[in-house]
Amino acid sequence: MGNGRRHISWFAGSLRIITALSLTTLRAKWDTDLTAPLTDREWELALMSPTNVPRNARLKLIQFYTLHRAYLTPGKINKYFTRTDAACPRCGQSDAELVHVLWSCPTIQLYWDQVLSRLSSCTGREIPRTDTCCLLLTMRRGREFRAMTRFIDLGLLLAKRLLTRGWKAPVPPHIDAWVNSVRAWAQAESTTLHTEELRGLRKFPIAECWDKMLADLEVIHVRSCPTSPIMAAAAPMVGGGTINRNGMSIGIINSPGHPPTHPSRRKEYLLCC
Repeated sequence: MGNGRRHISWFAGSLRIITALSLTTLRAKWDTDLTAPLTDREWELALMSPTNVPRNARLKLIQFYTLHRAYLTPGKINKYFTRTDAACPRCGQSDAELVHVLWSCPTIQLYWDQVLSRLSSCTGREIPRTDTCCLLLTMRRGREFRAMTRFIDLGLLLAKRLLTRGWKAPVPPHIDAWVNSVRAWAQAESTTLHTEELRGLRKFPIAECWDKMLADLEVIHVRSCPTSPIMAAAAPMVGGGTINRNGMSIGIINSPGHPPTHPSRRKEYLLCC
């Protein structure tokens, strides 16, 4: 019995050492790719980010894959299969890795500008335009910012989701697609929050704040894009299907209750290992 306990203790200790070494290596890779090295507090927030995002498992997995760099980018695929092209499908830069595909590619800068501008306007909170904040979700988290931060995390997460789903497209997702995606997921999350508040499980009225920010987001978007068909196209976009705007495919947006996209279309999306 005593030897068994020692073996279990040794095994648990070995796992802790391996985990610590893996996280050290992971942080070193992020420090190399990001604009500025991560501080200890930013790294702590980044490690907690998969659990801080809305409760849907799909969204948590997106952030988990991003944090652990699990997506198979053109650069990573080329390391396994040298005959494949490692260049970015949008701008043509060689050796396109995760940070380039999701953040630094020149063709998606306008897309990120629009996302951050709308999120800042509807929440009333300035969002740093940094790869650390937008990819690893390292916004300051306090009681007074709880509702805003969760809404911002959802918006940033869905912005990355659209990029991973159309990573082979020659153009980035359209901002209409992002607004409709935020509407679908935010309404689902808000319904859950309302139910928890009615049952007394939440003391802070997050759902009410979310409803206001979502309404403000739609007003701000319509003012920014007067010709946008966002209100009329909301139903078909959320329900699924391909939407073309000015000859540009902006992909499929599944609402939270819809099944995954058909396997024949998965080759268009950024896969994970």
